[in-house]
Amino acid sequence: MSRFDLVIFDCDGVLIDSERLAIRTESQLLTELGWPLSEEEIIELFVGRSSAICKWSSKRNSTSDRLASRFERREREVYERELVPVEGVIAALEEITLQVASPPAVATKC
Repeated sequence: MSRFDLVIFDCDGVLIDSERLAIRTESQLLTELGWPLSEEEIIELFVGRSSAICKWSSKRNSTSDRLASRFERREREVYERELVPVEGVIAALEEITLQVASPPAVATKC
């Protein structure tokens, strides 16, 4: 068997599925602020666009820093309560028998 120097796993969507929780949290927070957007609208407008939600909110008389801080706090709370591994990922990881020089790593955008 070949030896690999490093194995890196993407986090969201591979190990965990935080995006659906983040989208729901964004929708709820924006609705509370008077800008009701459905989860579908959040996906269409913001998913895959870095900082787009903050830019959008700043155009609506809100400071993007305050919104980002509030969202991050709420998101952490939701993750602590609801975030779980993707179904089957733990068993899949346990089946990996590759020899690697370094421990496995997780890559994610913070």
